[in-house]
Amino acid sequence: MDAAMENARQHVEHFITAFEKGEGENYSVKAAISDDENTEYFWIVDLSYADGEFSGFVGNDPGLVTNVKYGDELTIAKDEISDWMYIIGEKIHGNYTMRVMFPGMPAEEAAMWKKQLAPLPE
Repeated sequence: MDAAMENARQHVEHFITAFEKGEGENYSVKAAISDDENTEYFWIVDLSYADGEFSGFVGNDPGLVTNVKYGDELTIAKDEISDWMYIIGEKIHGNYTMRVMFPGMPAEEAAMWKKQLAPLPE
């Protein structure tokens, strides 16, 4: 998982270029949020980007941490994201962290996701 997150960070400029050109939709970045005891990863949606930072809103309900909730506004530096994704047509671009979970998924579920994912940028 650490390698997937690092790979996403290394290719974040691809994401930013697509975002700025409006080459897709449903742009989001994943960020780690920690409270005193736990760390949890959230997709940040309805993005804006300026000066090396993404701003948007927590796109899922917390299950572990207590210091954020669905809809809270967050800002995160581009070098602190753990993943990114966007959609063009029916293909999901990015989503590096999902790809490493395929071996632990039921084969049918993994096959469904693999069909929806676009190749990663090089």
